[in-house]
Amino acid sequence: MKATRYDAKFTVFDVRCASPSDLRLACDLVSDLGSRSDAAVVDEVGLPINSAAPHRVDRHRIRDYFDSISLEPLAPPLNSKGVLVFHRSVSAGRFWKDVMVKVVKLVEATGSGTAVEFKWRGDEDPLTRLRSAPDKP
Repeated sequence: MKATRYDAKFTVFDVRCASPSDLRLACDLVSDLGSRSDAAVVDEVGLPINSAAPHRVDRHRIRDYFDSISLEPLAPPLNSKGVLVFHRSVSAGRFWKDVMVKVVKLVEATGSGTAVEFKWRGDEDPLTRLRSAPDKP
C-alpha cells in the first residue's frame, strides 16, 4: 500500500540581503506577488524532439497554490535579514513546490548579495513561532 504524502501548511525561508535597501526591494516584490490576484510565474516546458513546437509556456497563478506569501523584515528596522513565509492552500495543485521555487529565485534576483535558505516547515503559524522564539522560526 502506498503511503499518503503529507505537505505542511507553512514553509519558511531565511532571507539575507547585502543591504536594508535590497531587503526593501525583496519585501516589495513579495508583497506585490502576494497581493495581486493575477500574479503568476511562468514555466517553459520542453516537448519531445518530434513535436512541431520546441516548448510550451505554462502560467501558474500564485493564488492557486498559496493563501498568502510574505517577507517579514527582522528587527531592528535597518536590518538586512528577513523571513519569507509561504502559506500553502489546502487545494494547492501538484506544482505548488515549483511555484514556490520560482518565487524564491525571484527574491534572490532582487540584489547581488541576496541569499535565501530553507529554515522550517510545519502546520503552526510561523509568525506565532517567531514571536515566541525569534531564533527558531
